[in-house]
Amino acid sequence: MDVNEPFKLVAQLGRGGFAHTYRAYVQSDLLASRYSAREVALKIPLDEEKQEKLKDEVVFNAQLYLRLKDVACDHLVEYLGFHVFRGQIVMVMEYVPDGSLRERLGRFGRQKPMSVDTSLDVAMGILSGLVAVHGEGILHLDVKPENVLMRKATPKLADFGTARMVDTDELIGLAGTLQYMPPETCLDEPKSCASDVWSVGVTLYEMLTGRLPFGQESTDPEEIKREIVETEPPPVSDVAEHVPEPVVGVVDRALQKDPSDRYGDAQAMCDALDRARRGETPEAETAAASLLEQVLADDPGAMNRKLQRLNERLATDPQACRELAEHYNRSKQHEDAIRVLKRGLELAPDDGLMEWYIGMSYSEAGQCAEAARHLKRAVQKDLDPDLKEYAQDLLQILLANGQA
Repeated sequence: MDVNEPFKLVAQLGRGGFAHTYRAYVQSDLLASRYSAREVALKIPLDEEKQEKLKDEVVFNAQLYLRLKDVACDHLVEYLGFHVFRGQIVMVMEYVPDGSLRERLGRFGRQKPMSVDTSLDVAMGILSGLVAVHGEGILHLDVKPENVLMRKATPKLADFGTARMVDTDELIGLAGTLQYMPPETCLDEPKSCASDVWSVGVTLYEMLTGRLPFGQESTDPEEIKREIVETEPPPVSDVAEHVPEPVVGVVDRALQKDPSDRYGDAQAMCDALDRARRGETPEAETAAASLLEQVLADDPGAMNRKLQRLNERLATDPQACRELAEHYNRSKQHEDAIRVLKRGLELAPDDGLMEWYIGMSYSEAGQCAEAARHLKRAVQKDLDPDLKEYAQDLLQILLANGQA
């Protein structure tokens, strides 16, 4: 161990198809002050290809951090930033000490049911985390017990957004992920908030019954997909007779094959569980999706209308430029993102956040010299203090790799 290294690896916390996650001790006093912690979790990519995807995730999480920093939510694992460690870019996250929900449930084939009250507490905590993320137009798309970390009795949702950064085939390779995928994912159809609702429904089913609704007996991916798309799960009341009927009704609705028949978003399911806990039978609710849900579901009409409204505001509204650029970057249309961000910079020349977005867009486009130029400008302008530190770190990375 090198005492000059910023981190000392303490123990491996997990391994997925994307990265190792380690518990780490922060040896740098400067970093410990920045993170307000001496113990953190490090996500270290498995190889160079994964490191490139981690760069995307770093950008995504930095933007999400800016959106969520003023949102009080105890049910999200806090993203602390990124750093260079042993020649690799690593993501730094809050260390959550009490293991994962998977550890409490038990591994596949040996799960043990949890009490109804505990199951509802955990499910409502997960949903509370999703409410914050969905409120910012972000889908998790990989809710499962492995991604729910526990701080005593408080569940904290981890790895939000990671599903956007990896291919579907890679996700299938992660332990347990396929069993939690909704039918629309199996069929490669548009996803929405209701897709995350399905995954919470699967997780709640597993907590209540000690088994999975789909894929409990099979390890063949195609067979599991067929079950998810075509078959109904064993009713909760048949597997666990003690579960109250109102709770059974919530699980049943969350696991409807058609997304429009589920709860439209995490808040609706959380409210339904709260009513079920009080013994109220879930009332009939409309399946009409909100405009946000339509956009998240990639409904062409809704998306086109939103993009048209943003384009109409480009001439006068810097925020519209950022929003439209975000859409372009997610669609890998980085040159279009840069174009509208430069228009935003004309409207708000002192906006450090606009410079940050331009730098990130150039980085995504592989134009590292231009990325560095705009990141330097971002640091010199009015920019969120934490984001300014991230920009400085990224500049160091670009310089260390000879890219700037």
